[in-house]
Order: sequence, then structure tokens, then C-alpha cells
Amino acid sequence: MFSRGRRSPQVPIVLGATAWFLTACSPQAAQPPGIPGRLELYDVNAKFFRDGDRVEYIPVADHWSWDGLDASSFAYCAYLTPESVDRLEAAYEALDPEEDYPMPPEGAPGCEDYEDAPDDIKALDPALVYDPRNPNSPFPCHDACCHPRLRPITNEYVLLQINRDGVQWTGPDGDPVVAWDDTRSCTPTVTTL
Repeated sequence: MFSRGRRSPQVPIVLGATAWFLTACSPQAAQPPGIPGRLELYDVNAKFFRDGDRVEYIPVADHWSWDGLDASSFAYCAYLTPESVDRLEAAYEALDPEEDYPMPPEGAPGCEDYEDAPDDIKALDPALVYDPRNPNSPFPCHDACCHPRLRPITNEYVLLQINRDGVQWTGPDGDPVVAWDDTRSCTPTVTTL
């Protein structure tokens, strides 16, 4: 019970805890300071931050330490080709800023057997696709089962990684599909999270 002129000592604690919760659980909470761009994809090993055509791949140290690997040696910065930027922008524009993209998506290719998949497959951490316009973000996306509207985003970052590893991918028309602009270079601002 409150009396006039006196405030309960719990009020600041409750207000502070509520403010912390709302800040910590928002999609923007995933953006550490000092990294240019916005978080667009978090796979089990790293986070991808994009600023226009510049991408930073920043390993999450906890995911690499089990094998005794130095996560920082896997960090990289790369530039996307203009076509890759266009594909990513088109994929984000196709997302509805109000819609939730559940896992597994009903009727999505590759998801027919997801519910019956072995627990060790379902237990694998999905990639998380971030859309800063959508309060429901991030959205889970497994390799074998992903919402069709999210798949182009994850595919573009997989393409970037395989291009950096020297692998060329050919599209349905027989032409190479490239995400990495290997004529430009940059240095990551952060090497682990």
C-alpha cells in the first residue's frame, strides 16, 4: 500500500527490470557496438553483419572453443557483388514486416518430414534471420527446412562463404552465380563475439 509522498522501494527495481528485459529481448539487442551495419544472419558458428555491400563474418567464440580452435582466425570481411546486394535487398523487401515466419513453415519444401525427423537433427541450432523492421524477428531457418521467404537470405550468405572457399556455383541457366566481390578487400572490425 502506498501513502501519499512515499514511493515503494520495489517500483524502481520493477521499472528497471522491465526496461532491461525489453531492451535485452529486442532484435536490436543482438547488435554489439562498434560493428558497422546490421545483424542479418546468425548461424551456429558466427554472425553476419552487413553495411550496404560490406559484410563481416564474426565467429561466436563459445561455438568454436569445444574443438580448441581459435575463433578469431575465422573472422573475415568481404564485399558483395552488386547482384548479390540486389538479391538480398529483394529478399528483405519480400518479407512482410508484420508477419511471423514460423518453424517449420506449413507446406514449405523440405519440411514435409521435419516433425518426424530424428531429435538430433531437430536439436541442431537453426540459423536466425534478422529483419529490423519486424518485431517478430529473428526467424529460425534450418538447412533442410526453412520458410521460402527466408531461404534466399540464408542462401546468399552460404553462397558468399562457398565463393570465399573457391567454389563456384552455377545457376539454372548455366551461368555462374557469385556473391563475393574478390576484387575488393576489407578487415573485420571485431574478430570474435
